[in-house]
This record gives sequence, structure tokens and C-alpha cells, in this order.
Amino acid sequence: MADEPIVWAGWKFTPVGEKPEELRAYKYYLHRRKRNLLQWGVIAILKDKAPSLVSGTADQSIDDVCIQEILQAIESRRPGYELKQSRNFFVQGLDRGVREGLWSIQVPAPVFTIRRQKALFQPETFIRLPEIRRIQCLLIASWSEPEFFQQSESYLQSLKAIKGFIPGDEYKQLRAGQLLLTAMLYGGLLESQWLYALPSHINAMQANADCCWIDFFEDVKRVWESDEIRQVEEKGQQLRQESLLRRRWFPDSITELLLLRWHSDKLDNFPKLENNNRHKADSYCQYLINAFLRVVGLEATITLPDLISGASIAVALELPAFLLNFAAGKIASTSLPVQAWQRLASDNRGQQTDFDVNLEQFKANGLPVPVYSDDSIISRYDQYQYYQTLSKKLTLKKGEKKRSHARSIHIIQDFLQTYQEHIAPPLQRLCQWALEMYRNGSYAKARLAVSTVPKYLGQLKELVNILGNQDPMLLEGDELLEIYQDLVDSSKTIKAKAYKAGRIKEFQYYLLKCGYPDEIKFSELTGVTNSGSSVDANYINETGFQATLTELNRVDASQPRFVTVRRLITILGYRCGLRRTEAHKIRLCDIQLGAYPVLLVRANAYKTVKSTHSTRQILLKPLLSGVEFRELMQWIEYRRLEQALDGFETDSSFLFSHDHDGQQLIDELLVFPVIQTVLRAITGDQTVRYHHLRHSFANNLLFKLMHVEWPALAFNQPNQEFNTEEENQLFGLNSRRSSRKHLYQVSAALLGHANPEITLKSYIHLCDYALCDFLNKAHESQLQVPTVVVLSGIGREALYKMKQRNYTGWSILAIAKKRLRDRVFPQQAFATKYALIKQDVPIDWPPELLQIIYPECQREPSLSILHQLIEYSNTNDKNSQYWADRTGYSESDIQGWLDAAALLANMKTNKGAPRHIRPQWYGLQDAEKKQSFQAREVLQPPRCMYRPHKRSDIKDTQLVFKGLQQLRTSQAPLVQWAVRYFLQNNIAHRSHLRMKTQADAEQFKEFILALGLPKKRLHCRLKSQTRQECLPAEEQIQNWAKALTIPENQIRLVGSIRKQGDDYGSLRMTIVNEKGVGSFGFRYAIYMMGILMLGANEIALEG
Repeated sequence: MADEPIVWAGWKFTPVGEKPEELRAYKYYLHRRKRNLLQWGVIAILKDKAPSLVSGTADQSIDDVCIQEILQAIESRRPGYELKQSRNFFVQGLDRGVREGLWSIQVPAPVFTIRRQKALFQPETFIRLPEIRRIQCLLIASWSEPEFFQQSESYLQSLKAIKGFIPGDEYKQLRAGQLLLTAMLYGGLLESQWLYALPSHINAMQANADCCWIDFFEDVKRVWESDEIRQVEEKGQQLRQESLLRRRWFPDSITELLLLRWHSDKLDNFPKLENNNRHKADSYCQYLINAFLRVVGLEATITLPDLISGASIAVALELPAFLLNFAAGKIASTSLPVQAWQRLASDNRGQQTDFDVNLEQFKANGLPVPVYSDDSIISRYDQYQYYQTLSKKLTLKKGEKKRSHARSIHIIQDFLQTYQEHIAPPLQRLCQWALEMYRNGSYAKARLAVSTVPKYLGQLKELVNILGNQDPMLLEGDELLEIYQDLVDSSKTIKAKAYKAGRIKEFQYYLLKCGYPDEIKFSELTGVTNSGSSVDANYINETGFQATLTELNRVDASQPRFVTVRRLITILGYRCGLRRTEAHKIRLCDIQLGAYPVLLVRANAYKTVKSTHSTRQILLKPLLSGVEFRELMQWIEYRRLEQALDGFETDSSFLFSHDHDGQQLIDELLVFPVIQTVLRAITGDQTVRYHHLRHSFANNLLFKLMHVEWPALAFNQPNQEFNTEEENQLFGLNSRRSSRKHLYQVSAALLGHANPEITLKSYIHLCDYALCDFLNKAHESQLQVPTVVVLSGIGREALYKMKQRNYTGWSILAIAKKRLRDRVFPQQAFATKYALIKQDVPIDWPPELLQIIYPECQREPSLSILHQLIEYSNTNDKNSQYWADRTGYSESDIQGWLDAAALLANMKTNKGAPRHIRPQWYGLQDAEKKQSFQAREVLQPPRCMYRPHKRSDIKDTQLVFKGLQQLRTSQAPLVQWAVRYFLQNNIAHRSHLRMKTQADAEQFKEFILALGLPKKRLHCRLKSQTRQECLPAEEQIQNWAKALTIPENQIRLVGSIRKQGDDYGSLRMTIVNEKGVGSFGFRYAIYMMGILMLGANEIALEG
């Protein structure tokens, strides 16, 4: 193998090395050797099936079918480890070849494994189950004893007779012990920390029409950030107190009845015991539970940890594993913050009247924003290898003489100059940060040691891989915070996480100095400290989502294209869980159509994925409603027409691009600020952001798959046609019964997380309610009507009378809970900053946000679609009916546009020259080629002006067309006159438009200024009048310059006329670009607007 390559498409083989003598080293040697042999086996398959890949040049025969055949050969008859290593080696080589520019091939997904962890509950622990069952029987018996709730003397005497009895409100002791034991065995309060906290939070209970809950808060100490505002008494303090929501507990129906009965009986706080400190929660709860068990007949004393462990085993038979682990505190999950939960529980938002809206940020200029300029070249170079080169140069070697700061600065400057054209923005920012640290230190230290700067850079080196070609200065704060969180999570210890977080703050401080616009909340970085705010949790329910789509049709609706893009990006975030960049930069080839359309989330030349696990397939039909699916498919078809594509499986055009160029993304500032403003107005919560749609998707899908029914989620919305059970099963979205697989489906398959722990900790915020729902399904069958009567204290006749009068169809249990909630919490309202109002009530927007520039835009196509309609229509198969079916516009409108285009195509001057469509043969000197073009145009005459191709012309087209759209409503007579004048006087082979009179010239100049074009772009050509009584040519130029109020150098003398024309000569006018050439985009935009206005009968041409 000495003469063979040691890399595969740039991806290195695993080095074997020499055979070691040490036993442990020999073990690793065998492991490396096995991987190396597997890799050479892959190369052997490639030599047989695709030798061009081995040589580094893929020919046309290497297609998706060939790749699948290679994968099948690699994976055939291989065990799991070999399959993973072999396939990933092949996939990594393909991907490296794409980045090196060797070929352009669709790279298949790699294989990753989810490590199986040891079961949290071992079989031997089930020996406690019989004892727990006996305790449950005794507890159930106490629920059915009316005397227990009536301060029966027999129970009180039994309590006083037990060993270790502590005096102090004996009746409360019994009720408190019963309540604690029920909360543990049936209410899911299996974590000792919150069981012990229940006595102190008994009066913190809240309720709405559907449920009751208790918020458990904990006082924690947080480090003051350097930029936080402090009060006078807080200055000089390093730590501050913060009340942090740690757990929201929804009791099951049985525990809820006991809690409501406790408050209904006005028992108030838990009992105070003599010689027992209630603040020692463990011993306090231990005594109350054991005292109750002794009274009801259990002789043996059981410790609270053993009781909790046994209760966990009993509940394990009733719950999905992740909910059990959540209840026991063995996995973390963040509950919704108070404001978000109040909105969800009440279905109300705060009615906001003071909108802090930056209208300039919403101003949709309609101009293209290039994604990259020369980044296609940059992407061919390995940025991480460049970083390693720089790091080696900056790091002091052992024994090397101490280097000065000036020398280190010189090293970085030489590096930037040497690799200037090959370095991507992330590495450039790191280099500039290093220069700043060498010169001015950090924001914490005025001077840093030479050896410190490379260490700081090393903490953020993964940025060059994560960001790819994206400049961190252009990312939104939320997106950048996610990347920072990934960097922190990559460290293993809390000390390492805290150190890396410090370096991240240093780097962000440098970006702020460079003008980074957004604020980063570093308090949201998790894993850095043991306390403090952790996850930015929030949730939007179905009502809020539908209201958001409605409001997006109203806010800043000047451009229908932008409205559609915002709606679809919102839908993809809420229904499919896409991140901002994943939704914004979808390409047409990322959507695979067929019977079951699939959206591929993958990296490309224009975006990176957050991690390797983020590469995934999103199944559109099972996730979107029927209305949303049709809207997305209609937009995809619309984009296909704009690109003139019959099939787009390999087309790299963006789905959300400008209409004139599929490679020009609509600027995210025209999309996400509007979405965020609408979301915050709908929810009344100023912390909501686009990423919370992804959080909502995770919670909604998990609840749907697990059949958790909750009216607050508002799943049953009208016009929400979701898919059949068979379609869901086809994609593994099996919702017939609940299992832990549903969490894996939500986590790995659809959200793109490495493991479910990430999903539970940061995304699933309703585990608390799901726990309650499953416990109720398991326990409510044990509650018979007599038991409900005893627990609630409401008579049987009263419950049945309420059922007959007001609550037909309700269960007796539900009626009892409703009656007790109304008694304990009459008309409870949440305290909010603003007046409460339903989420689906329309927003009272400021008038400037609701101005629609022109009403016709809703029923008129984009320039690209209009051009396609005209150029490719015919009377046989592609007539007006055909285009109406594909575009959604009416047949009459389409026929009007086609008739207008035909009229303009046939317009000629008195001398027979075409007015608008310049023949391709015009001006050709080659007679043979000229004759060929003429023969072709005889068979198929051109039907439309050729579309602009130069970037300056494309920009002018967009700018002028947008101005024309505005003028159609604001200055209709002016735009009608100007378009009509242009259509009647334009000549195809001339760049300048002839002005018949001086009044026409002045009015057309006013029209140009009204479009938003600067006066300096106006250029005129003058043929001077040479009759004897007329002024000299110089004075004629001065007269025109004065009339048009432009400098004389913008009027060029090009000849003379005699015996005809005006006394001041014949003037022609146009708009020029930066090079002084007449703008074809200006003429093309007026021509296309003329077709629309002729079709709408807004103008009519003479003759």
C-alpha cells in the first residue's frame, strides 16, 4: 500500500503506526488497524464501481443511483460497528470532495449511534412493590372514610397513642400526612426536594377553569454581570438574589381534590409541631407521613427515601420512562416562565398599546441582497487548517525565547496578508480579535501576556467550523447565543465551561466594539454555574399561531411576496421546528416532491447546519395542515415558474428569493423583525422570538403523539386538516399508543438533537402537565362516585343536580373539581402589565404599519412570472386556462396580459422599426448569422422584451417597478401619463426616449424623480436647432438645463436638425448607470408595468 494515496478525497485514513509492546497501547493499535482495514475495503469497492471517485474526478456517470449502489455494497453483511465506520468514511470523503471542489454530488447522511445508558430502575428494586401496594390500599381506604375528614375522635385518639407522637393540631397532622402521601404515590411528586417544599408552598396554589398547579420557586445567588444596572445598595456586591422558578407541579385529580378540600376547609398552613422545626423539611414530612400510616394501620416504620423509591417503582408501571425520570428529578426539563404560563392558562394576552417598532427596519426596499460574493472560492479552503497554522505560529514552543507583543501582531498581519483571499469571515474576526487583545488587552484586563492570546483563541476555534462562511456580525443575537451554548456544552467540566464562557464574553465584547447591533443575554448560557436562569423557555399555542398568520397578512403588507415568505417561514418554524437559517435558506432542491414530499435540512455552500445531528429529513404532509401544505406547494410551484423549471431536484435556487434572481435571498431584516413584532403583539410578551416556534413544535408534536388532551393547547382549530393515521405510520409518526420512542422521534428525527436529554432540558416545557395527564388516565378509574363525594365534601345529590342542569356530559369527578375550584378561587385573574384580551382578537396596529401601497398587487404576478406567461404561452396547450391552473390568477386577467403583450410586440414606428422588442439580428455584421436569426424570428416572433441580465439593470428593474407600484395609487395620473407616453414613443434600438415638447420633458423628469431615482442619473441627448432665427447650440443647452434644473454637463450635443422640431432642438432623455450607459432595467420595468396597466384597462394607447 506504499504507492497508494493516504487520503480519500482529502479525508485522511486512520494511521496505524508501529506495533507497540505495552498491552493497553496494543489494544488501541488493534482498534486503529481494524478501522484502517475497513477504510481500504471501501477504497476497493470504489475502484470497482466508481474509479473516477478514487482519482478525484467524478464524471457524469456518478449520480444518485451510483452512490446508492456503492452504499449498498459497503453496508452489505456488515455488523453495526463496521457498517458505521465504513459508511461514514465514504460519506466524509464525499463531503470533503465537495468542499475541496472536486465534484458536485449530493452527499448522503452519515450514521450515528445513540448510546444505550444503564436503566435507571433495576429489576431487583421491584421487591419494594408489595409493600407499596399495601400502603396504597390503606390510603385508598382513608379516602372513602367520611369520619376522617370530620375530625373523628377515634382517629385523633389513635394518633395520640402512636409511638413518638408530637403534640400540635392533631387533625391537621392527619390531613397533612394523607396529603403528602397522596402527592407522592398518586400526584407524581417523586423528587424529595419538592415533596419537602410542599408544606411551605401550600398557599401558593393557583387554578384556572381546567387545572390547578403550584409553582415552586427557589432563591438562588447569581453573579452580577458587568453591564447590569445596580441600585445604590447593591454596588460593591458580587452576588445578587434571584427568585427562580424550578418546578411547576400539576397534581393529579385525587391530589387536586385533597388540596382543594384543604383550602375549602380553611386549614391554611401546615401544622406547627412542638419540639420539631418545620424548616427541617425532611424530618417534618417523615413524621407526618409515618404518623398517618400508623393511624390507618401500618405498624412498620418506613423511611422517606425508601418510600419515594418504592413509589417510583409503582409509578414506573404507569408512565413513559422519560416522564418517570422527570418526576423523580433524574432528568431536567424547564417549565414555562410565569408570564408564558399565565397566557397559556388564561388564553389571554396583555393588550399592548405602545408598540416600540423601528419602522426603518421594516422598510422593504425590494432590492437584492447577495448571499456571498466570492465565498464559493473561500469554501474550497479548509478554515480549521488555516486556524491551526496561525495557532502554531502564535504559540511559544518549548525553549523558545519570549516574544514581544509587536512581534505577535506582525505574525497575524503577515498571516492575513498571505491568505487574504482564502480566509472566511469567522477566522478573520478571530484574527482581528487577537490583534485587539495584543494591542489593548481585554475588557477585564488592560494587558494580556503573549502566551494568553492563543489560549483565548483556542476556546473559540470551533467557530470556524460552525459558522462556515457566515460573518458573526451579521447573525442575530438569538442565533449567536445558540452557537455560544454549543461551544460551552462541548466542555466537560463546570470549570471548563465557566472558563470558555468567559472567553466568549470577551469575544462578544469585541464584536460590540465593532458595532454588533444585538444584545446577548449571557445569563441564558446553561451549564456555566449551578444556579441562575437556565433556558429561555416560551410557548405559543395553536390559537396564538393562527392569530399570528392572520396578523402577518396585515402588517407591512406593501409587498405580497414578503407577506407570503413571512407566513411560510413562520409555518415552517411552528409545524416543522426549523431554525431561522434552516427556514430562511431553503433551496428548491432541498424539497423532494412526490406522493409524500420531504424537506431535507442539510448544509450547502450558503449555510451550515448547527451540528452533524442537524442533518435530517422533515416529512411535510404529516406535519402540516391541509391548508398550510397547499399554500407551501403553491409557492413552490410559483418559484418553479419563476425559474422556468420543469423539475428542480438539482436546482440550487433559494425558495425565498427575489423574483428576478433565484440566487438573491430576501434580506432577513425584511422577514424576521416583522415576524417577531407580530409574535410579541399576539402574546403580549416582549421576550418571545422566532426560535420559540421551534420550542412550540416540540411540545405540540410530543403531546399529539402521546394523546395528551389539553384545551389550552387549542389543537382542535377549524380548517386544520391533519393527515390520516396511515400516513403518519408510514413515516414512523405512530400515535396509536404512547412510548418512549415518541421522544426519540421528536428529538433526533425532527429537531435534529444528539440525544433526548437536550430536547427535554431545553425544548419540552410541558412535561409537568403531561405527567399529570398520564397519572389521571391511570388513577381516575379508581375514583368511584362515593369516594369523590367524600374527598370533595359535596353531597351526591348536589353533584348529580349540577350535572343535569349545567354540565351534561361531564363526569362527576370533573364537576366536583370545578365546584371546588370556583369555591376556593372565585374569578381568579392574573396580574399583567397590560389589560387582558383574548389572543385571537385583532391587533390595533399603528396606521403606518397597515398602509398597503397598492391594492392591485394582490392579484398581479411578479415580473418573472409575467415574463414566463408571455414568453411560453401558446394557443394549443399553454393557453390562459393552463396558466390559470398553475399560478392561481384568473383566466380573464391572464388573457388581458397576453393581449397587451401582443399589442406591444406588434407596435412599430412610421418607418417600420419595432418600438419595444429589439430583434436579435439588429446590428449584426455577419450576414449568415443575421439571416439565421431573421428566419427564426419569422417562425416564432419575439413576444416580450428580453429580460435584463446585468446586475445594475436588475437592480434598476426592481427599484423602478416598486416605484411604479407606489405611484399607481399615490399619483395615478402621473404614472398613467408617463407609461402611456413611453409605450407610444419608445424605440427598441434607442436607449433614450424622445421628448416631443419641453412640457413633456419637464413632466417626464418629475415622473423620474417620483420613482425615487436621483437627478444625477438623468442624461439627455440634444440635437440643436440650426434655423437662422434660433439661439446658438450652447444657449439651447443652457435653456434645457434651466428648464429641467440639471447641470449642463448632463446634456450632450449629438447633432443638429433644420426646418423641423422645436426652436430649442430635439431632446432625448434616459437614466444611466454608474458607467454612463443607458439603463435597460429602467425601460424594461416601465414596459412590464405597461402590460399590467393595459390588461387592467388603466391606460389605452392611441391608434
